[in-house]
Amino acid sequence: MTKKYLVGSDYYYFAWGPEEKEDLMCAVNSIPEIKRIVFFGPEEHEFANFFTNLGQYKDLATELKRLNKEHIILTSAVEDSRLNSLWPYKNQKNFVFWDSYFAYQVLQYYMERNIKPFEHNEKIDKHFISLNARAHNWRCMFVDTMYKEGLFNHGYVSWHNADNWDYSYKFKYWKPKIINFDENWINSTDGILDIMLPPEKQFKSSLFSVISESSDQILKTTEKIYIPIYHKRPFIVYAAQYFYKFLQTQGFVLFDEIFDYSFDNIPNDEYNDGKERCEAMMYETKKILNYDPNDLYKILKPKIDHNYKALYKLVKRQSVSDSVKLLIENANLVKKDFNYFTTFNLKDNDKFKEFSKR
Repeated sequence: MTKKYLVGSDYYYFAWGPEEKEDLMCAVNSIPEIKRIVFFGPEEHEFANFFTNLGQYKDLATELKRLNKEHIILTSAVEDSRLNSLWPYKNQKNFVFWDSYFAYQVLQYYMERNIKPFEHNEKIDKHFISLNARAHNWRCMFVDTMYKEGLFNHGYVSWHNADNWDYSYKFKYWKPKIINFDENWINSTDGILDIMLPPEKQFKSSLFSVISESSDQILKTTEKIYIPIYHKRPFIVYAAQYFYKFLQTQGFVLFDEIFDYSFDNIPNDEYNDGKERCEAMMYETKKILNYDPNDLYKILKPKIDHNYKALYKLVKRQSVSDSVKLLIENANLVKKDFNYFTTFNLKDNDKFKEFSKR
């Protein structure tokens, strides 16, 4: 078993990497220098190859303890257990957090490619855009409810799952079919898109981003929210409870001239399938139809600009512990293709100040 993932006595296992569980356990048993396993996954809130629930994690922790190996897990889940109450691993001492990781990733992507914020056309034609790919249950409900509320006629809505997708959600109002308007997706032979590069034409000609985040249970922020913020767009999001409270802790402001955010207090738990929260969110979303999008843009522009600058301030703060900083630095020694260290130190990039003033 190769030692290439060994940094001192730490053995790194990446959430997005070539190894499987069997490979890591082989390394643990065959490389005596290993004293600690670092599960490094700022892209994820769990490690699917190792554990997808608390019971599996505890079994893993017990096995590593039996082998006299310490472990630590870096994740992008939100650390505050009062907000992220449904995260199965809350208050587990072996977890550390880089919950703003995707903010760094988004800025790095656009700075490396010198892509300026799309912003808006002088004449905005649609009230919103809503981009939807993987047909998770909550995303199906999100689109189904959007259709029920008559929003399809007022925005660009995409749905990229095939007609024969095995939906576990039972659609009540909309019959699933492929909807697309993105030439990059249409011309893609494998149906795979660069998720960091949304359709520029439709972004410019629509005002809001109406978003279904990556989970309606686990509180985390991903590229889905930071991309619209970068492109200077207002947004409304279907996500886990307290999503908006967490955004405010990151320095972003909400569009409370339009929306009543009390729906952020509605939980999605084992006693609530998310329907109440989703319907309340869509009720608020419909309020944008009461305005001409061009007039509404003028009202919201100061907050849109504030959020763009707040994105840079969030990355500049590097608000993680010294122990997490060291994990990020060492990760780059063994997985340079992901370049986590460069991502974390984005504020030192010559383009950072230039882009932040746009």
